[in-house]
Amino acid sequence: MPLIYWLFLFIVLGVANAAYLHWQYLLNRRIGRTMYCPLGGSCEEVVASKFGTTFGIKNERWGIIYYVLLILALVAFLRYPQTSEILSLGILTASLLAALFSTYLVIVQFFVIREYCSWCVAATVINYIILAIEVPLFL
Repeated sequence: MPLIYWLFLFIVLGVANAAYLHWQYLLNRRIGRTMYCPLGGSCEEVVASKFGTTFGIKNERWGIIYYVLLILALVAFLRYPQTSEILSLGILTASLLAALFSTYLVIVQFFVIREYCSWCVAATVINYIILAIEVPLFL
């Protein structure tokens, strides 16, 4: 299977992961439903912490925005080859920043909050897989 298909697959997984985490957070806040954290940990503590928001927006919303914009950029990259140089640079830069920021958040989970959210750790893994797929595609 071509790398571009794998890239789309992991972006869709990223959207699904971020959307599911945000949905759980909303249910927790609205009706008090416990957030499901499949590998143990405490998703509620992590997501509700002061580190769960960046510039006033929940991190999982940032994730959804990032993945949707990444899909749009990839479609533009495939549709308009004349913009491929600038788009590939933008895509790689955004993905590198996403991977680094999610790494920062995982470090905060383990060493500051002292709890972890398995969905957040999964997002970090997804972000690094996306970056690893993009490097041979765009460099």
